[in-house]
Formats: sequence, structure tokens, C-alpha cells
Amino acid sequence: MMRGEAMAYGRLDVFWPDGNFQTFALNDDNISVGRSSGNTIMLERETISRYHCSIVRDAANNAVQLTDLASDNGTYVDGVRLAANAPRLLRGGEEIIIGDLRLIYHAVDDSPTQLVTALSQTQSITVEAPDFHIDVTGPSQAISPGAHISASLLITNNADETRHFEVEVGGLPDGWARIAPKSLALTAEEKREVVIKFQPPHHSSSTPGIYDVSIRVTCTEAPETPLEAMVKLHVLAFSGFGMGLEKKRITSGRFKLHLNNHGSGQLPLSIRLRDLNGDRLRFRISHPEVTLAPGQHLVVTGEVHPKQSRLLGAPEEYPFDVLVQSNDHAQFLIPSRARLVETPFLPTWAAATVVAGVVIGVVAVLIVLFVLLNGSPTPVISEFNVNATDARVGDTISLAWAVTDAEQLRLDINDTPFTTLDASDDNLSLTIAPEYLGEMTLTLFAINGDQRTSAERRITVTQALTIDEFVVEPTTVVRFIVQPLSVRWRATGAVNTRLDGLQNFSTSPVQTTFGASGSIEAVVGAPTDSFTLTLTAESSSGERVRQSITVEAVNPMCVAADEPVQLYIAPDETQQVVSTVPAGAEVVVNARDLSGAWLRALLPGDVSAWGLRDGFVCGGFNVDDLIPTDAPPPVTATP
Repeated sequence: MMRGEAMAYGRLDVFWPDGNFQTFALNDDNISVGRSSGNTIMLERETISRYHCSIVRDAANNAVQLTDLASDNGTYVDGVRLAANAPRLLRGGEEIIIGDLRLIYHAVDDSPTQLVTALSQTQSITVEAPDFHIDVTGPSQAISPGAHISASLLITNNADETRHFEVEVGGLPDGWARIAPKSLALTAEEKREVVIKFQPPHHSSSTPGIYDVSIRVTCTEAPETPLEAMVKLHVLAFSGFGMGLEKKRITSGRFKLHLNNHGSGQLPLSIRLRDLNGDRLRFRISHPEVTLAPGQHLVVTGEVHPKQSRLLGAPEEYPFDVLVQSNDHAQFLIPSRARLVETPFLPTWAAATVVAGVVIGVVAVLIVLFVLLNGSPTPVISEFNVNATDARVGDTISLAWAVTDAEQLRLDINDTPFTTLDASDDNLSLTIAPEYLGEMTLTLFAINGDQRTSAERRITVTQALTIDEFVVEPTTVVRFIVQPLSVRWRATGAVNTRLDGLQNFSTSPVQTTFGASGSIEAVVGAPTDSFTLTLTAESSSGERVRQSITVEAVNPMCVAADEPVQLYIAPDETQQVVSTVPAGAEVVVNARDLSGAWLRALLPGDVSAWGLRDGFVCGGFNVDDLIPTDAPPPVTATP
């Protein structure tokens, strides 16, 4: 359903827990969302506040911002809760959670030729075979990852006997399409609709573009003549960005800036620095212009130093900003504040001793000259190489060197002696232990009597990325039964994790992004098929590992007890009997009526019929947990 006029700067798709959805065109510059009738968009839901959030458009700067209005249950954007009354820029494709409602914001170009509706023409296709034909209506508009849209497939059996059909969808990544039902039996001249739901996950791997989707229907009695129709699915890009300085207080003059593209499109960025005290600092950025691929994590290094260094005095701090701006249509600008701490070579009190120091220095120089002329030769390290600048805990690295005029060698790690070596040694292999996580400094000392020389190399050590725990309980569920599911996980070396697939179990909004560990306790769903949960762990360097667990769905089975059970077309003993379950025979049940006195059984050919609950014995599940269904009213004769 579309509300508002066609001309708009954006639209808001609202997905309800029962599977329905609404679409609201965003026309006004100030839009309020909440439970009260005074809102621009009123959503009657007890889980949201009377005035929950607002959407404000700044037409002059072409910016749209979302603000949480101090709501009770909060407003979440892409899994992150917004601070109350703090505007958050929207660029399009964001997933917004308020209460138990899931919203997707779509940005629309505000030009006279851009319409909210009719994003593409309806795709209607008919394909025929001798014994059956199919009519396909493809997706009517483009969607953002996380949203869903359906295609309709109508299968007509032209044969004079019952035929069985299988439906397949191709051309899309795994998990993007769900078919209901996948298999069906049609009697002579019968036709039935199959719904194909497309839902790309809200993840950077959901590449935007137009996908050619094949819908293939095979008659099992004549598999050599399948029918196939091609439709197009237009997937839009969505945006997401994160950044952070590794350290806010810079003492060495070097810093690292972490950039993350959480969106599904290319993200061009410009990086610059701003001196908050005028012109006292000089900067250098390794990559002032970068373009992040979808899902990419990048570390940009930089240097900051005072333009005039001081020899004497107390430490001084220089504040500066790191500014990151997008070079796409959003043109967002994000600052991050840091401070350079300059510590002079000599403290203030040392000024009084400078003269004495000069005298002592002259004497020291004379002593050194004497030693050089009369003592042992100074050893020389002409080469010192490490085969890696970045490594992980558990990796083995190789060191090689060339040294002359040395009696002995020593290797220090992080200013602590590690091992002593013979002067004839020229290489060493070592395995990185967990205590060296972070910056690892390797210092090689060449020693000759009282003479020594050193060379230093540094490598960055990160934690090896592993999924240590991924548990799903239970791993077997019962179809059509309302039941809980719990998941917990832990990943070493991860900065974030993502859990996909739970939306195939629960229709309620679920969080998908977490830290290095997480758990979801007793989320409730009523599955209709087996599904797979995939855990993706990502390190600070952008490395990813995945692990999947398939949760098998089994049918809820009931047995006709001591006597045969008659099955009726409706839950009423005055209705037509369509079948009888012999005593001791099993049937699959998939629902109960609202009173709980009747169970709906599935018969061959996808036929459903109703039997009295007291006539069945059901094991392995609680009958009261079957999905309650408002059965159709009894059929009565018309005058």
C-alpha cells in the first residue's frame, strides 16, 4: 500500500511482524513517527512510543536525518541504537528498528521526473508446454538489501490426470529466494499459485545491480520438457561507514586510522587533517584519497609533528582533527579529535645544567675518541631483514642479517633479551607468541668487547582469526510449531561478527551485527522448512572466516489412536468428509483451530482436512504450540 503523493525525496517501507508491509512516501520536510494520531506516520503498535522518532529533510543541503525522540525502546539503525535527540544522517538503504517493527529507508532523487511508484514495468510472462503452462509476474520495483519483494508463479495443469511439479529458482546467491511451495500436485485442469519471495541480506556482500533470475518448473512425469521464465530483480545499494583512530593521544608522531565500508557499494573518501591551534603542526597522510570496496576494512597511516621542535621544557599537547569526507552524492563529513603530545628532549630543570653538560660532553667525546683509536673495532650490521611486516599470533617469521666484526649476537623482543646467538649465525626463525600481540619490536645487537651496534625492525602482530564457539540449540525443530531457538558464539581475533539466516526462523526483527562474541536467547519462531545459520567473523584487517550450521526441520506427526479418524473439509462434523485416517496410521499436522479442538492434517496432493484432536496421539511436540489458524466458516447451502 502506498501513502502520500508520488513526488517525494524518499520512502519508508514498514514491515509488520505478521508479514504484511506498508510503504509511506516522504514528502514533508518534518515527519514524525509514532503511536499517537498526531504523528505524520501513525503506527499503532504498543512496542513503540507515542512520539518515537522524526525524519527531517534539509533541502538546502540535500540531507535527511533521523532522530530518536527519547523513546522507551529506542531507535536502531543498522543494529546500532541512536542516542536520544541526536540526529543521524540517512543516505538510503538503512535498516531501522523501532519496537518490533522493521523499517527500510529508501532515498529517491528529488527531481520532477522521479516517481516513488512504477520503478519498473510489471514483468508478465507466459510459457506453455503440451500438458501445462506457467504465468509469471516478476518483481514490480527495485529493493534494498534487507527488504523483500515477491514474484508470482501460476502453474496450470492442462493434462487429464494429476501431475506433480517442482519449482526451482536460479541466477541468485544462496538464500536470496524462498519458494512456497517448492513441490505441488495438481489435479486435471487445476491451477495453483506459487509465491517466490526475494530478500537479499542486509550485508555488504549483497552486490547491487540487475539480476537475471530464472524460474524453472519441471513436471516429474515429463522431466524432459521443463518450462523456464526469466525475470529481472533490481537490487539497490545501501550505505554504511565506520571510522576510528587507533589511539587518541599520539606520542610517537605516528597514528593509524581505521576505515570500514559497511555498505554494498563503492565508497570514495578524502582524508585531511586540521590544526586546531592555527599553523603549528605539519601532517603527512599515506593515502589522502581512497576508495573502499563493499565490506572493506582499510588502515591508513599518518604522521603529525610540531613545525618547531623544542629541546627544553614541559610536555605540551596539540589538538587536531582527522576529517574524512565521502566523495559520493552524500558528501558526509566526519571528524575525529586527537592530540599530539610533544615531550622535549630535556625537562625544564635541566636548563641550569646545560653548561655543565656541555663540559661533560666534551670530556666524553675525548674518551670515545681514545677508545676508538685504542679499543676493539665497532661491529657493523649491514643488513637486518624480517620476511613480514604484519603477522598473526602463531605465525612463524624469518629473520636474516649480515654482521661483521662481532664476537656475539643478541636478539631482544620489545626491549627484553630473547636469545643469544653465535657470531657465525646469519638467520633465525621464531613463532609469534600471544604476549607479542600488538607492536612487536625486534632488536639485533652485534657485540665486540665493549663495542656494540644495534638494528631494529617492527612488525604488527594481530590475533589469529578463529571461531572458537558456535552453538545452536536445538539443531532440530518441528515445522509449524511455535518454539524457541538459542544461539551463542565466540570468535578470537574478531572486531565484529554477523549472524545471518535467523530471519528464516523468526518473522520478528532480529539483530544481525555484534562484537567478537554474542548470544541470542530464546528467539521465537514457527519454521516451515530447514534453514541455515551462518556466522561471519571479521578481523581489523578485513579478514573473514565463516561457519554454518543447518537446523533441520521435521514434520509434526500424529497417529490415529484406537479408531479411524474422519477428516472434514472444515472443523465441523456436519461438513463433508474428505478422507479417513486408519487406526494406527500417521499423518502430518500443520495447524490447529482457535478452539484447540481440531487439528489440520496434510494429505497427499497438498490437500488439507480437519480431524478432531481427541482422535489423535501426537508425540515429540506440544499440540498447543501448533500455529493457531482461523479456519474458514462452515459451508452452508445458499437459497
